[in-house]
Formats: sequence, C-alpha cells, structure tokens
Amino acid sequence: SWSPCTQHGYPMIVVAFTKPACGPCPVRELCTTSRRGFRQLTLNPRPLTEALRTARAEQADRHWQDAYALRSGVEGTVRQALAVTDSRRARYRGLAK
Repeated sequence: SWSPCTQHGYPMIVVAFTKPACGPCPVRELCTTSRRGFRQLTLNPRPLTEALRTARAEQADRHWQDAYALRSGVEGTVRQALAVTDSRRARYRGLAK
C-alpha cells in the first residue's frame, strides 16, 4: 500500500509490503528487522526525490567539488571562531555585558 502522510511537518509517502509478499523472501533478514514480518518504507515525494538526484549529480562534478572545498575551509574557520569565542551570543549596543 502507498499512503501519503506528514512526518515531522514534511509530506512523505509510506509504502508497506504485505506479510505474504515478504515472508517467503530468502533475504528478508537483510531487508528488515521487523518482528511483524513485513517491510515498510518511508519515501520523499517525487519532486523532492528528483531534486535530490539532480543536486547529487551536480555535486559529483569535479568543478563543484573544487568550489566547495574552498567554501568548506572558510566555513570551518568561521565555525571554529564561533565555538571558541561564543560570538553567537554577542551583546547589542546599549545592553550591559
């Protein structure tokens, strides 16, 4: 069965396989740990899945990886500065320290 639902505020699709469909499968133990004997999958809607595939394909490009390496170095430095100095809790003008 395919059932649209909302999980954590996001639209999802839950796919449930019947027990007779999963029961005779020789590799069922590798597929699910369900004690009830059937498998259930939670999938993103098709537009989101296609957007993720497109983004992942772009990220496999060497040019994208080179650009991201520069960005990740800068973001790592900023993150370290924030962690050490606790700058996220900077005071506003006019407020006491």
